[in-house]
Amino acid sequence: MASGTSWIKRFGLDIVKGFAWLASPGGQKVLGAGELALEVAFPVAAPVVDLVNVWIQKAAEIEGKAAAAASLGVNASGAQKATAAIAAVVPDVEAILQKYKLLPLSSESLAKINDAVLTIANELEPSPTAAPAPAA
Repeated sequence: MASGTSWIKRFGLDIVKGFAWLASPGGQKVLGAGELALEVAFPVAAPVVDLVNVWIQKAAEIEGKAAAAASLGVNASGAQKATAAIAAVVPDVEAILQKYKLLPLSSESLAKINDAVLTIANELEPSPTAAPAPAA
């Protein structure tokens, strides 16, 4: 993949490998430790951590599906992918909000969160000198 390709696109194009690492004991240990530290230091951040986790997962799934469709000659626009990501994440978001006894989000808020999460994910690019991912 060419340099300058966003993290979310790379992740979506290689979703099986990415989720295999995230699901591995090492990946879960790294993610769990970081999340636990954040939640201990800032308990109010717990629902935000949960929301971002589920949003990134759903966005990566949508990107993977879009890449598969593109390989068959069907291209999805950014707006179509955003609509699909929001639709996919709504049940999880509602469950998280209920878990933390928070009020429902408006469709405008869902769109803003989607844009913010994807903007951040698209900006994340590995350093050219980054170490390779640990083996599962």
